[in-house]
Amino acid sequence: MDGNIRIWYAEGRASEPLLYDEVREAAGDVDEPFARFLISRCMRLGHQPLPIELQYLSGGPHLGQWLLRCKYNHPADAFGEGELNEPVSTALSYSERSRLEEYRESLHLTRDRPVTPRKPGRNTSIKSTRKPSDKVTSTRKPRRKKSCPVVKMLLGDCPASPSASAWRTARLQDHRNASTPTKARRPSSSASLQRSSSPILISSDEDGYGLPPSSPPSSRFSRNSSPGPSALPPRSSSPINISSDEGEDHEFESSGRIFIWLFRENNTDPELIVLPRFKGVPYVEMAHYWIQWQQREMKFTDDVRVLKVRRAPEHDEWEQCKLGSLAVRQGTTDLVLSLARVKSWNKSLENAREHAYDGKITF
Repeated sequence: MDGNIRIWYAEGRASEPLLYDEVREAAGDVDEPFARFLISRCMRLGHQPLPIELQYLSGGPHLGQWLLRCKYNHPADAFGEGELNEPVSTALSYSERSRLEEYRESLHLTRDRPVTPRKPGRNTSIKSTRKPSDKVTSTRKPRRKKSCPVVKMLLGDCPASPSASAWRTARLQDHRNASTPTKARRPSSSASLQRSSSPILISSDEDGYGLPPSSPPSSRFSRNSSPGPSALPPRSSSPINISSDEGEDHEFESSGRIFIWLFRENNTDPELIVLPRFKGVPYVEMAHYWIQWQQREMKFTDDVRVLKVRRAPEHDEWEQCKLGSLAVRQGTTDLVLSLARVKSWNKSLENAREHAYDGKITF
């Protein structure tokens, strides 16, 4: 990494190689990781740094150090704008530098001028060298001071009276009272749905349906934010039979749970999936139950179809969507789903139609 290429003998300085060898032995090694960092920074700025040089003729603290130089401007440098003159090796002690200076004088070699200092940064003040000129009296009227637009917007044109300060204080107080944010309204069941940014872990145990204390879904809503009983449809509490076999029934109470019948194969009975419901949540996202779906080897990117019943069976519809983008409003206890590959159903679909979703579904 030696960049010193000089024609010493052609310039009549035959003793310069002796000084170079002496300084080279006293100098430390180059910090290659730091040198690569500086070179890469120059290359990113589009610069071409100079070869690393050993300072053997320059005096001052840089004597005996390897120096990386770049003649281009470095505006993002911490030391201010200007050329890059960065040492990439450890400095010599004062006694070592004094010894090398004496050896240079014994060889009758003159020192090079010291490294050019950096240009001052934008925040540094420069003393002006201009001579003070005679003041010239101007006949132009002094410029009128402009009032602050922000203060004028808040206070308006203040009347010139002894009570102007009190009037200004009152106007500021009125503005602060007007800018104070009001309390947020309680979310209703008809409010627009917002999807959570991360999946929420939900326990499938029957004893407790609570979330971990770190990310409860009901933290966005107050305790009394759920709509009243009159705003919700009545929940079904009677036993439901959805199986195609008359001798095998699925009986349950539908309070506090979501019952999903999932058709996986053609002409087969659906699989009953029971999911816990949380209190005070206006809607439930299927993405919250990622543990339950993972146990059934299903992903949020799977295509599913939701049965949307109408008055007549011939008008029923299957709405297709992604499993992770499905959300159910509060008050809905039953849901009939089918995988996209299912094309035919048995008698169990007729039994499930009576308790299927009424079409108020959100994707």
